[in-house]
Amino acid sequence: MRNSWLRLLPALLFLVLAAYLGAALWGLLHRLPAGSPDVAGEAPLLLRGIALRRELVLDAPAGTFADGARLPAGTELAEGFSAPCSVLVFSGSDGLETLSPEDAAGWDVPALRELLDTPLPASAGTARRVVTGFDWAFAALCPADAAPESGERRRLRFSGREESVDALVLSVSPAEDGLCAVVFRLTAGDDAYWRLRLCTAELIS
Repeated sequence: MRNSWLRLLPALLFLVLAAYLGAALWGLLHRLPAGSPDVAGEAPLLLRGIALRRELVLDAPAGTFADGARLPAGTELAEGFSAPCSVLVFSGSDGLETLSPEDAAGWDVPALRELLDTPLPASAGTARRVVTGFDWAFAALCPADAAPESGERRRLRFSGREESVDALVLSVSPAEDGLCAVVFRLTAGDDAYWRLRLCTAELIS
């Protein structure tokens, strides 16, 4: 009988140890706050900025083109002017079509802040915004201590969108008032993205 107990002793010790470890783990899990898998991560950073594309403005009668129409190169857009490449045409103008992604690379914090704080002008009734390039930029104010470095790839999720999109950091301005002006290059595109101008996006990675 004594020998039988001796043979069972290792198994009993294993069961006691397993029960102890299980109870300890259970207690640890219940001490963690809700959402503990994300405790180590940081909350997404909300950036306020402006979307810029290669655009021009034409005057065309209402109903000439469907809003958001994609037209092939050579399409007559206005009298004496044809599309130089495949283009997208949207109704309305906000007066900022002359700004391009290349312009944003030279902005500092005061220049970008002034632009973001200036109300957009009312659109002319027959103006049509024509997008002639399908890569675009998002120039945004970012806290200097969280600003990415030029050349990095990051992911942005724009307000109202569920998915995030890949972005290349084109430039980062010197810090001023605790902020940097960061310019991202993007290629993601559908009607929602092509309609963006003054907007916000989460820097999620």
